[in-house]
Amino acid sequence: MARVVGIVFPLSLAVCLTISAAALLGLPAEQRTLNTGAQITLQVLLFGYVGCGGLGVAIGHALRERQVAEAIGWPAGNPFHYELSAATLGFAVLGLLTRWYGPEFWTAAAIGISVFQLGAGGVHLTDRIASRKMGPLGGIAIVAFDFFAPVLLLGTLVVYYTTLS
Repeated sequence: MARVVGIVFPLSLAVCLTISAAALLGLPAEQRTLNTGAQITLQVLLFGYVGCGGLGVAIGHALRERQVAEAIGWPAGNPFHYELSAATLGFAVLGLLTRWYGPEFWTAAAIGISVFQLGAGGVHLTDRIASRKMGPLGGIAIVAFDFFAPVLLLGTLVVYYTTLS
């Protein structure tokens, strides 16, 4: 179960980047600009990674709370997991809604999930250093991922805005 839980966000991120690259390569050469690439990547990351991937994580924390807790190395039976599920679900809904709204909405969704994930990364890192008792997902990989995804998302957002015509 830990492998399934641990693969939701990384897999959704990899799929999103692959779709973004394919979409950009499918455009005529004159339309393949840095801004277009950033826009496509941002839209796919927000809908796929934040929206669809977030749904998977929210469902995991809500319906598989005990397995997720064990995989992270945290105690099961704590209502924290249900709070985390609700928060993740909220960001997932925002990610899904980016499909129908414009850049200002993308910005809000990207900043919101990034602050959340950076905070989660800080918690995981602190816990990792303090306890050294971690489950298969509580190690350095989840910490790195909690920091990598927001940097990628916010970096793409910066590229999008700085390359607007």
